[in-house]
Amino acid sequence: MSVEKQQRSQSEKWTDLTKAELDQTIGEFTVEENGAQAAGLTEEQIAETRAAIKKLVADATTISDKYIKIKALAKSSGKPVAELIDQAEVDADRALLNHLVGEEYRLVAPHGEIVGKQRCIDRMMSGAIRPQALGRDGFETTEDVLQVHGNTAVYTGTFSMQGKWLTEDEGTGQITEKPREFTYRTIHTYTFRDGRWQLTASQMTDAPKPKVRFATGPGTDRPADWRPED
Repeated sequence: MSVEKQQRSQSEKWTDLTKAELDQTIGEFTVEENGAQAAGLTEEQIAETRAAIKKLVADATTISDKYIKIKALAKSSGKPVAELIDQAEVDADRALLNHLVGEEYRLVAPHGEIVGKQRCIDRMMSGAIRPQALGRDGFETTEDVLQVHGNTAVYTGTFSMQGKWLTEDEGTGQITEKPREFTYRTIHTYTFRDGRWQLTASQMTDAPKPKVRFATGPGTDRPADWRPED
């Protein structure tokens, strides 16, 4: 068994995610027909790329869920994390994430902050990213498209996330944990090198639900000149 498979097996001991919940969380990585044709790749090549990138994201998501569970158990039991998981296993998880993410990785967060690779990995392994659940009840990808261009693949999608986060009152400075819900549009870039795909860049944009939307014209099933009396 490869080191990567061994670590995946270790992480799965901590997570109770079903395949359906994992798919709801990370999406389907849909490759549209016109995108595949534009890439000039065979159906087999497209399928292999899609499967490899989806597995990459699934592995990272499973590790993230693992540390969410460990942090929750540490909090409920009063035990330090070091008593719940061996340092060797922690080091192996970090090594796998370093393998999946390129050294040049940058995340542009919704508020414009640029976050580097190690800080992102630190957050994942600290259990700080805490959705209410993974899947439809907490973190769900609602739409996604994967474009493949040779050794580069670009993923665009939308996900919603419900959970509890520490928030600071700007007036009093008081910090409390409150439930919040977000919807983001995302772009992820993947690069193929050294025989494997790696995540090399991400951007998240806040996509609040509009209170009012156009009822006619582009994006609707009604023509621009439609009226209720028609």
